[in-house]
Amino acid sequence: SLLDTKINDPNETEVQGGTFHEETVGAFVLDRYEWSDRTSIETQARIDWDSETKLDTSGRLALLHALDAQERTVVRFGVAKSYRSPRIGYREQEAHRVPVPASPGFFFANLEPADDLRNEQLYSVEAGLDHRIGRDTSLRLNAFWRRYNHLIGVDVFIDTVIPGRTVISIQNSGHAQGYGFDAEASTRFAGCAIDAWYSLHTLDLDDRSTSTRAFFPARQKLGGSVRRTLPGEVELGAFLRHSLRTEGDPLTNVVVPPYTRIDLTLSRKILDGRGEVMLGVRDLLDETDLTVVGVGSQTGIETPGRRAFLRLQFDF
Repeated sequence: SLLDTKINDPNETEVQGGTFHEETVGAFVLDRYEWSDRTSIETQARIDWDSETKLDTSGRLALLHALDAQERTVVRFGVAKSYRSPRIGYREQEAHRVPVPASPGFFFANLEPADDLRNEQLYSVEAGLDHRIGRDTSLRLNAFWRRYNHLIGVDVFIDTVIPGRTVISIQNSGHAQGYGFDAEASTRFAGCAIDAWYSLHTLDLDDRSTSTRAFFPARQKLGGSVRRTLPGEVELGAFLRHSLRTEGDPLTNVVVPPYTRIDLTLSRKILDGRGEVMLGVRDLLDETDLTVVGVGSQTGIETPGRRAFLRLQFDF
């Protein structure tokens, strides 16, 4: 196996078998065709080949149409397809924990290597509208429907011969669909830039008992930002995001409660605008130090929560 969790230390994992080698080759094409003065078609296509997961494709086709000659209002309709390949950690991981005293060579907790995992697939239909009000105010609306196929999760088997013995296998075990809506408004005036947004995102598994190894998207989120430009190329920024309840994996039944995140920044341009220095505080209210759910006996790790930072950025 690729990864082997040590029996005596559940927080330590060994990489077995030395070096692993994979090759990936891809190509990408982007085109925008002007059908008329107000209508255009955007095409994106990508093909990738991986030495382990083989060939797959992704792409997007979108139609954009301006409702007026000044293009103040533009509507969009598009379809897309994408995928995600399982990395080697999912394909090759194996672990056996807690020996069965009465049955040498058997363990109560077992993670078996995956059998020929397929790429996760996503199909999407989307529609949207962009509208400008005057020079400095804009509104953006988006709606989408998505279909998820071959989601990678875990299948749990209970041994009926040895009581308490469990075998877990990583498999393409789930399918789902979801819809969503995003709205964003922005305006600029008197040295201030103000943005506000709202997002609704649903995801419903075909089988609610399926494990997806992941949290569901937060069903509703909202937020905004205010940036104020001061003399001397200095900018103050405040950013707010509020997220409602987030459902966890059905296998663990972990739920993330609602939380609010506030970030503050102070930045200044340097080197004649070719660089920037920024001071800031992320998660001022310290509400995002949530624990990532562990796998089996491995321990989850908390995200940092409130923290200060200094960033230097240069263009060259």
